[in-house]
Amino acid sequence: MENEEDELRPKKGRPKGSKNKPKKGRPKGSKTKKSLDEPLPIQTPSPASVTENLSEEQILDSLLDDTKLTDVGYNVSTDKIINQEPIDASYYYRGSKNVPVAGAQYEFTTDMIDELRRCKEDVLYFAENFFYIVSTDDGKQKIKLYDAQRNMLLNMVNNRFSVNLASRQSGKSTLLTIFVLWVACFNDDHRAAIVANKETTAINIFKRVRMAYEQLPNYIKPGVKDYGKTGMTLANDSSILVSTTTATSIRGDSLSTLAIDEVAFIESHILNEFWSSVIPAVSSGKKSKVLLVSTPNGVGNKFYEIFSGAENGSLPSWKSARIDWWDRPGRDEQWKNEQIQLLGSEERFLQEFGNTFLDDAANAVGASE
Repeated sequence: MENEEDELRPKKGRPKGSKNKPKKGRPKGSKTKKSLDEPLPIQTPSPASVTENLSEEQILDSLLDDTKLTDVGYNVSTDKIINQEPIDASYYYRGSKNVPVAGAQYEFTTDMIDELRRCKEDVLYFAENFFYIVSTDDGKQKIKLYDAQRNMLLNMVNNRFSVNLASRQSGKSTLLTIFVLWVACFNDDHRAAIVANKETTAINIFKRVRMAYEQLPNYIKPGVKDYGKTGMTLANDSSILVSTTTATSIRGDSLSTLAIDEVAFIESHILNEFWSSVIPAVSSGKKSKVLLVSTPNGVGNKFYEIFSGAENGSLPSWKSARIDWWDRPGRDEQWKNEQIQLLGSEERFLQEFGNTFLDDAANAVGASE
């Protein structure tokens, strides 16, 4: 009787001869599956981990796990499907749940597809909804762009050659990272390089790129093929790398985007040599971009030359944008006076925050009234 009941009971498993395919569902013992429309949880540091005594770089280090990086790189070809949580650790780069591997596929909802479309079409939507930054006061937070930042970011998007002047602490380097991450995520075969005058500066900038990438929902971003301290290659064969002006890694290379941070503070003989070896290769493309950002550092340097030429029309290929100290919310005349007292003179204030090019005789050139 017992054998008869076993024969009548429906058998489990796939029909004989059917093709194998990845099993759907969750592993035994896992938590209840969340809705695909629900955004990925963002891990925030505990209050004890973010204190007023930590610098931005220290906060970044606390959020990033360098043990997940490799120098050689990592490439996985897979057709596995990622939902909100991993079914298997191999879905993710070295087990890091915020870094999917190349080839990972998703069960997309209509809302996910709409978000992808909006992010690809609008860099401002991408930034204000998905891009995270670190500040010494508030730790990790989603960026809130103000009008001057939006204008500068659009200047980078809409023009091949953009030169951008900004006062101290205005988020100019962050705007570079937003643009570079956005263009790499939503374009195939795009090679972007961020260049700084010092290796430590370049690596710190890339930490910000990594942190922002890891905080994106997994369905928004391509998976990774290579993921290191100075660069990443994505599943769409786009890549982001950081370098210094003295390095030879990008000289003569074909870049889709070249972004140079704090141009005015790169020694002239180093910048001129770098410029002559890199710019011809970059500008040879019809769609390649060159982005320059800096605070002023006197006259007689290439940044002053290009920004002035963009402003007066003598260099029509270059388009300028600027962020002045008063553009940032919360800065007023009282703030200005406090900074002048702290810095010791109005001249120093003009140099750091006034977007003023000072010549050797301490005369203001191009000062903002």
